[in-house]
Amino acid sequence: MWAGVDATGRRSIPVQNSNLWVVPYYIASTIIGGFLVINIFVGVFVDCYSMMTERATLTRKKKLREKDLPDVFDDPAHHLRREAIRVVTHSRRVLAPRSPFPETAVTVDHV
Repeated sequence: MWAGVDATGRRSIPVQNSNLWVVPYYIASTIIGGFLVINIFVGVFVDCYSMMTERATLTRKKKLREKDLPDVFDDPAHHLRREAIRVVTHSRRVLAPRSPFPETAVTVDHV
């Protein structure tokens, strides 16, 4: 800023405080430039926040339930795989294979 205040013209020696009318121009351009940069950053933050809020509201409205989801995997054809899936997905884990007497099967509740 002070170089602009001291400037007198092309190929001439700078004179101290020869163009004091330039000072308000430098101050105004600095203030306006600062406000513009701050406004851009605030605008980006507000825009991102509103976009994320809108996404969150849409996902809350469109909650998928387990029964609404399509079946991705079919039941396995092989009996050992079918038994393994039954043991893993059952609400009570069966530690022994199915027996004709269900009272004697060893079970463990979910922890």
